[in-house]
Amino acid sequence: MLADLALEFNVQAFVYSSTLQPTPEPHHTPEYSRLSKQAIERHCKSLTEKGLNWMSVLPQRPYTQRRSSR
Repeated sequence: MLADLALEFNVQAFVYSSTLQPTPEPHHTPEYSRLSKQAIERHCKSLTEKGLNWMSVLPQRPYTQRRSSR
């Protein structure tokens, strides 16, 4: 995992950015995404004890088309 490499190479700050489900495939459900994100964050938290400085950025929708207000 990238967080492990960040710790190994003494990266000053590791920023984890999750994503919204990219495709409508059956296994890409909001529940699946939430559980995956939680597992990754638990792993990063465990690396905090070993010296990893990290943070998680919440997903946004920067690439979606906005509706016109007209």
